[in-house]
Amino acid sequence: MMVQMRKIIVMCICLFISTNTFAQNHKNPFKKNKFSASISTSMVYAYNIAHPYSKSSENTINQISANIKNDYLDFYGYIDIYDIFYLFEDKKYVFGQINNYLYGELNPRFSIGDLFGYKLSYSIFDGIYMGYNFTFDSNDLLQHYFGLGINLKIPIFSYIKIDWYARYIQKYYNRPKDEFNGYLLDISYELPIYKFKTGIDILYAGRFKYIFDAKISGIKDASSDSIRWQNDFKIGYNGFYIGYSYIYNKNFMELKGSLSNKDEQRAGLYYTYKF
Repeated sequence: MMVQMRKIIVMCICLFISTNTFAQNHKNPFKKNKFSASISTSMVYAYNIAHPYSKSSENTINQISANIKNDYLDFYGYIDIYDIFYLFEDKKYVFGQINNYLYGELNPRFSIGDLFGYKLSYSIFDGIYMGYNFTFDSNDLLQHYFGLGINLKIPIFSYIKIDWYARYIQKYYNRPKDEFNGYLLDISYELPIYKFKTGIDILYAGRFKYIFDAKISGIKDASSDSIRWQNDFKIGYNGFYIGYSYIYNKNFMELKGSLSNKDEQRAGLYYTYKF
């Protein structure tokens, strides 16, 4: 499987280099040179965080995220740092070391139309992407996703992104390693609700992640699918927000049972700086 994984990575790199070279050497009539970026940070209190093999718990989560978009690249990434004030864990703070639990995702997507110089935007469709997602934590999680994505342009939404990925498990909490196992449907969107004349705005954002067709191999209470649907409601001004999130979980980490179906709630402060 590792040989197969290396071949896939090499093929993706070669494809990206060749298409990028093609794009540089051929005039792209659809090139708009659009660029936007933002950096966000948040501090939230989370209640009923789901765990695969233990009772749900509470904690604080500090998230740092980044969005970058131009003609060719649509990138989103974040890292969650749990309990930075050491309020919920017995671990002692050691200067210069991070002993907290970390979780993160890196999700670059490359526009096929812009790379090849073809217009792939019709009606509500706003581009087709080659995508890669790397999901990790500080314990035993390393997952790679490969696939395609599309963006939709619907007037009432700020954005709608739909990605379909095949999943490659490098490490995943006692599941078989170094193999393709399951698929991911990932839908994210943002809907502005109202903006006051004072500049205060209210918005709703969501992310729906559905893992399916996962192989079950000698794991108690294993499931072939899981759902995690996060719903964020925010009100704020000039990049500063207060927010509430409700996260629906079904078969968390592809495990059945009440422990894996706990819904999570979060409340906290958010700040976004746009370039």
